[in-house]
Amino acid sequence: MVSRAYHDSLFIARIAPVAMLFIPCRNGYSHRPDEYAAPEDIVRGTLVLAETLRYCLGDVLEPGFDYGT
Repeated sequence: MVSRAYHDSLFIARIAPVAMLFIPCRNGYSHRPDEYAAPEDIVRGTLVLAETLRYCLGDVLEPGFDYGT
């Protein structure tokens, strides 16, 4: 996916791996007053982020602890 969005990732990428998570916005508009993302897409994006973090932290999570998943 081609994007000119880079925010702080441009600078962080110099010292560590970086990824960005995108969710759909109506008409593809972002960083504008008329930007709108449906609540369902925000939830899906949040779940993707949570699962990614869970995967990345898999070896350090305490076994048997209920993390709310």
